[in-house]
Amino acid sequence: MLYPVFLTVYGYFKLDIKNVEIKHEPESISQLLVVVPVLCLAYQCQEVVVPVYACMRNRSLGNFTKSCCLTMCFLFMIYSIIGCFGYLTFGAMVSPNVMKMYDAEDPVVMIGIGALILKMVVTYPVLALCGRGAVDGLYSEMFRLSAADFVKGERRRRIIIVTLWFSSSLLIALNTSSIGTVIHALGSISAANVFIYPGICLMQVTLQTDPGMKKRKSYFLIVAAVTLAALGAFFFGLIIVDSFLNGGTTKTIETLCS
Repeated sequence: MLYPVFLTVYGYFKLDIKNVEIKHEPESISQLLVVVPVLCLAYQCQEVVVPVYACMRNRSLGNFTKSCCLTMCFLFMIYSIIGCFGYLTFGAMVSPNVMKMYDAEDPVVMIGIGALILKMVVTYPVLALCGRGAVDGLYSEMFRLSAADFVKGERRRRIIIVTLWFSSSLLIALNTSSIGTVIHALGSISAANVFIYPGICLMQVTLQTDPGMKKRKSYFLIVAAVTLAALGAFFFGLIIVDSFLNGGTTKTIETLCS
């Protein structure tokens, strides 16, 4: 991800695009709220927590917390640089996929596209592993498979799930005109991952540890859990409605990548 950072900074100083419209504030509250799916999608990490923790040499809560904090700071720095320089270069007409705005005949841009492809190839198996495990576990729960049956059919299920996963990803990538549509769709799910599911888990853990609600702390935790779930439901509904109302509208964007 470091090379796209260099590319956006490089494009800001090299390209000379006239009449760039820079907006300093949103025109409405809805425009401010629709950035939530982008933030949720960019910073959600629940899917890779288990494999990352399993790969740690010294598995402890302290080391894992340090790893998460450093990763979040690094991501924030990368996203901020790319977003700021990309927006300052192209203004309000910037494409959701900023790489499309650069001239692909430029060797610097070609290297950047290659770096992104390499990054996708490296990170795709990790997400596919998490997705396969979730689908496999859901299948075993639905059909109440015994331990022997689960192990016996694991290879066949793994091949089927991975094949369907890869095929569906490829079809969506080929038939989706704008990555912004995908971000909105995944952002609504990310809102559930970031707010709703943690809220439900927090409520369940609180009720299990203090069934009689004898501690004052338990009431604060329940309120926090309900607040998280309510925020998630609000953002989820807002994103879905915005996708239906504005998802089909596209701006006229000058695509420099040829």
